[in-house]
Amino acid sequence: MTRSRERDERDLARRERATPSPLADTISNVLDPGWVVLALIGTIAAASTPSWGAAAGWAALAVAFTVVVPYAALAVLVRSGRVDDRHLVRRDQRLVPALVALAGAAAGVALLWRLGAPRDVLAVVLAMAGGVLVLGLATLVAKVSLHTAVIAGAVAVLVLRFGWWTLALAPLAALVGWARWRAGRHTVVQIVTGGLLGALVAGGVFALAREPVRGTLAEPAPTHLRAVEVDLPGPVSALAGGGEGLWIGTYDAAVRPAAGLTWWDGASGTGQRVPVHALSSYAFGGQWRALAVRESALLGIAGQVGGAHG
Repeated sequence: MTRSRERDERDLARRERATPSPLADTISNVLDPGWVVLALIGTIAAASTPSWGAAAGWAALAVAFTVVVPYAALAVLVRSGRVDDRHLVRRDQRLVPALVALAGAAAGVALLWRLGAPRDVLAVVLAMAGGVLVLGLATLVAKVSLHTAVIAGAVAVLVLRFGWWTLALAPLAALVGWARWRAGRHTVVQIVTGGLLGALVAGGVFALAREPVRGTLAEPAPTHLRAVEVDLPGPVSALAGGGEGLWIGTYDAAVRPAAGLTWWDGASGTGQRVPVHALSSYAFGGQWRALAVRESALLGIAGQVGGAHG
């Protein structure tokens, strides 16, 4: 018997020895990775868009590739008998589901990028893809808890996006870890390892993916902005990109940026057209004479024309 087969047999024997626990099963089902990812993406999308409709659209697209695709593939594999159950106890049955999940996340990232998704939505899907890759490689040689990995990764992402107060959700990782141990699905080492990997990988990838590229629209606005008077036709939005100027661009009804943006240099009074895929902040209606925004918050308006509002 190979070493991998021996580990599988130990895992199966541990599960058989565990006495039934409705509480543990309920916790595992409620905090299932699919539900956690859905809630995480929905929260990030809601914080990154100006309306519930836009948030729902981006979240639905991201969830389709990160949750629906891998879970549908897993259901097909279980029904066809290629894997024993959705928990993938046997190591030799994990490769195909992991590859499907990784391919789905990669396709989701590509499509979201092409459609101009908010940067944080892209970042969280990239974090999921990174987690799938690392955990997929890890579980080929050692079993770890996907439940604790996903929820610990979600908490790490929330801390980076919203602040330290979201660490109040960290006990959920311990709770789901207990449930997986109680059900005989994992050892304590597997649970802790999964949590550490999930937090480090998802948090690390999310942080890196959110890092702005200097000289592009993604560069954070300075804390203090100096409004510049600029006459602009039509509904527009502007994002301060640093220095003494503004990023200025137009939007259509679908909240999509124009083909390019203008960087208006307040010092020289010159404008330069540049390509861009997405904006993280915008305003609607009328004609803005000049405005500056930082992330989703409006910081300053030099003037407006035609009853504009934002």
